[in-house]
Amino acid sequence: MTDHQANDRPLRRVLLANAGFSALAALACLSAAETVANAVFAPGLVLLALTPAEIVIELGILLLAFAGCVTFIATRPLLRRGWVWSVIAADVLWVLDSGLSLALFPETVTSPGFLIVAVIAAIVALFAAGQAIGLALLYQGESKITVSQSGDRMTLTASIVTTATAERVWQVMSDQEAYADVADNLSRVEVIAGQGVGMVRQCSDTDGRTWRETCTLWDEGRAFGFRVHTEAPGYPYPIAKLAGNWSLARDGHGTRISMEFDIQAKPGLMNRMLFGLMAAPFARICDRLLGRWVAVMEGQTAAAVASTTAAAASQPA
Repeated sequence: MTDHQANDRPLRRVLLANAGFSALAALACLSAAETVANAVFAPGLVLLALTPAEIVIELGILLLAFAGCVTFIATRPLLRRGWVWSVIAADVLWVLDSGLSLALFPETVTSPGFLIVAVIAAIVALFAAGQAIGLALLYQGESKITVSQSGDRMTLTASIVTTATAERVWQVMSDQEAYADVADNLSRVEVIAGQGVGMVRQCSDTDGRTWRETCTLWDEGRAFGFRVHTEAPGYPYPIAKLAGNWSLARDGHGTRISMEFDIQAKPGLMNRMLFGLMAAPFARICDRLLGRWVAVMEGQTAAAVASTTAAAASQPA
């Protein structure tokens, strides 16, 4: 069940832009049907017993209905992926239909009409692509996660409440080497030096790539933090700086677990693009991590949690 959503602004913006463009096109069709028909369609055209002006009016009504539906989808408190995919499918069908019509029946449109149809199809294709990217950036899950991005900086916070005691929560979350059992992007975490502030741990991801992190905060029973050595040669991700804090606090009759990550992208356009696309997958990793932590904290065995890891990781993003 999806309780929380984050990083939805890009998708909402594209959906609303799509709705606005469709509404403007609808108003043009409905308020100036004869003018639009004369500009687009060849003289004397009759299609399904409809004159060009009547075709334009019918199209205007459909576009207005589409704009209303897209606006409704874009303004819901929680976006529905299936509904968004329906909008994308409608946009793709528009583009395909426009392309086939121009390719197979060029005689049905005027020269300006050919350009108008092609330009509109290109704009609609951009909306479809933008909505697909927006879905890729979108996080939806059970943990409360927020993503704030500005330029090359990103802050991600995640939290969840468990019925486990603060003492039990700390016991589980401060076990550094067990962190790999709940983080599905990691295969191993090993403490190689020290304890508390200054502790160094080495992490390995599921592809065998490794990096080191140094503890920068240790508040026994409450919080700890690590800085990732992104400056080390061979660091595998397009990140210049990465630091994270993990903490707990009493919340009513339970305990709230919180994580916060401060991330900065490496310079370069490609790195910035990859960095932006990392937000949703990283949020989903955090969501699954918190869920597995809670399962262990509330008494589920580590073996049972581990048996669900592969299944959860294989679920659609």
